[in-house]
Amino acid sequence: MVPVADMLNHNGRLANADWTFDAKRDCFTLTARRPLQVGEEVTVSYGYRGNLELLEIYGFCLSDN
Repeated sequence: MVPVADMLNHNGRLANADWTFDAKRDCFTLTARRPLQVGEEVTVSYGYRGNLELLEIYGFCLSDN
């Protein structure tokens, strides 16, 4: 579990941020893919998964998946 990171909204290919594990610093990092506007929602991609896997792991499904 990564506190707060699992609360970010999934936006697939249109995600505006990426999260990765930095082994040297022993922490997760969240990096914007482009400059974000004040108040803009931060979105990430949970990967290309079917609805069953998304539901089992993250607790949501996509209507167009």
